[in-house]
Amino acid sequence: MKLGMIGTGWISQEWVKAVKEAGEWEITALFVRNRDKGEAFAAACQLDNITLYDSLEEMAKSDIDAIYIATPNSLHISQARLFLEHGKHAIVEKPISLTEQELRDAYELADQNGCYLLEAVRHIHEPNFLRLKDNVKRVGSIQGGSLYSMQFSSRYDQLLSGDVPNIFSLSYGGGALMDLGVYSLYFAIDLLGAPTSGVYRAKKHENGVDLGGPILLSYPDFTLVIQLGKNAVTTNRVEIYGDQATLISSGVSGITEVSVLDVRTKVTDTVSTPETHHFMFHEAREFYRIITEQDQVRYDELKSLSIEVQKISNELRHQNGIYFEDEQK
Repeated sequence: MKLGMIGTGWISQEWVKAVKEAGEWEITALFVRNRDKGEAFAAACQLDNITLYDSLEEMAKSDIDAIYIATPNSLHISQARLFLEHGKHAIVEKPISLTEQELRDAYELADQNGCYLLEAVRHIHEPNFLRLKDNVKRVGSIQGGSLYSMQFSSRYDQLLSGDVPNIFSLSYGGGALMDLGVYSLYFAIDLLGAPTSGVYRAKKHENGVDLGGPILLSYPDFTLVIQLGKNAVTTNRVEIYGDQATLISSGVSGITEVSVLDVRTKVTDTVSTPETHHFMFHEAREFYRIITEQDQVRYDELKSLSIEVQKISNELRHQNGIYFEDEQK
C-alpha cells in the first residue's frame, strides 16, 4: 500500500522507522515546502524511491493510497479533508481536529468516500495497554484512580523567554491538554469508559494557553484524577484502585510494566511483557490491518473513542476560557 507523508519533524522520522519495521507500507511521496529540506529528510530516513511534492493538491491526485499527517494541530483537519475528498485514507497525528463538529464532519466525509480516517494515538494499540484492559476486571469494584502524565517540554524555556513555540500557541491548537492530555483521556476512556463529567483546573500562561493542572473525571461510583503538565515532570505512574486489587501501570504510553496488587494478600502479579518493537510499530501495523481487512467493527470503535475524547477535551478547555481561532465562545 502506497503511503504519502506530510511533515518532517521528529515524529515523522519515528513513523518512518516504525513503518519500515512493520513492513507493509511503502512510503512513496512526501510534501515539503523546501525541496532541500525534503531531500535531507529522505536521505536521513533512507527513502530512496520517493517523490517530493510542493503542492498538496497535486499530491492528493497522485497514486498514493493513504496519507500520514504530522503537522501543527491547527492544520490537521484541512489537510485530512483534502485527501479524503480525493479518496485517500488518512492517518492523522492526534488531534485530528480542534472541535467536535469538525471531527464528526471529517468522519462523515471519510464514510462518503469509502475511506478510513484514523487518529494516531499509539498507546492504545500497545500490547501492554491491551493487557491492562484484560486485567481491569480483577480490581473488583473500582474505588478510584490516579493517572500522572507530566512531561517537561523542551520548548518551555523558550516560552518563558518570550517566544511562542507552536506547542504553546493557541493559533496552532497548542497547550498541555491537546498535546499530552489527549493521551490521558484516551487511556481513561478506553480503559474505563466515558465519564459522566469532567473538571480541569488549568494553570495558564499569560498568552492564554494551558500548561497543565489536575483533571477530575467523574464516573457513577468513583473519580479518576489526572495530573497533567508540560511545565513539570513526574514518574507518570498510573493506579486504578478496586476493592479486590489495584491495577498498576508504569505510565500512560510506552508502558513497560503492568501489575495487579491484591489488596488482601499484598501479592503482586506482573502481567506485562517486554516490548521489543519501535514505539509506533503496533499502530502502524494495526492501521494497515484495519484498512486492508476492512475491519469496520474495530474502525467504528476507534471512531467512537476519538469523538468521545474530542468531546470531553473541548468541554475541559472551554471551562477554562481556552478557545482556538474561529471557535465560538
